[in-house]
Amino acid sequence: MVRIAQGFLYMGKGLMTLNPIHSHGLLINPVTLGSLLILMVTMMNSKELLFTHNMHYLLYYITPAMTPRYLICIDQATNEPVSVSVRVGTAVDTTGKIGNPKQITGFQTHTTPVLLQVGEKAEMETDEWEPLTHILEGVVIVKKKEKKDGDGDVTMK
Repeated sequence: MVRIAQGFLYMGKGLMTLNPIHSHGLLINPVTLGSLLILMVTMMNSKELLFTHNMHYLLYYITPAMTPRYLICIDQATNEPVSVSVRVGTAVDTTGKIGNPKQITGFQTHTTPVLLQVGEKAEMETDEWEPLTHILEGVVIVKKKEKKDGDGDVTMK
C-alpha cells in the first residue's frame, strides 16, 4: 500500500497529476472523473480486491486521469519542440489597464518547457510565436507570426 501511495505522490517524477478539471478550471473531463471514481471505490475494499484476490489490474483504471502539469510548445510546421518565452504566474480574473488586460499576477518569465503549479497560468511573452489555442497548458501547437512588409507582402518573422 505504501508503494502505491508513493507512486501516486511522485507520479511521472512530479510532471503528471490526477485532476479532472482542465482548461484553467472551465471544464471537467468526464472520463477522468469516472476513472478517479473507479479508483476510489476500489480503494474502499482494497484489502479484499487488490491484495487477497490479486486484482491489481484495477489500478490501471487511473491511467485516463493522468494529465501533464507542464507546458511544451510544438512548432506547427516541423512538429519539433521550440523554446518560447512565457510568463507564468498566479491566475486572476483580470488586472491591468484598459485595453491591456492581464490574466496573471506576480509572474516570472521562463522558456518552455516549463512546469505549472496548481493555480498558475501561462501567457505568451513574445510576439514571435502565436499559439493555436488560447489556453496554454499541456502540449500547445504554435506557429510563427507573419509580419507585413512595406509593400504589403506577407513574410515570416
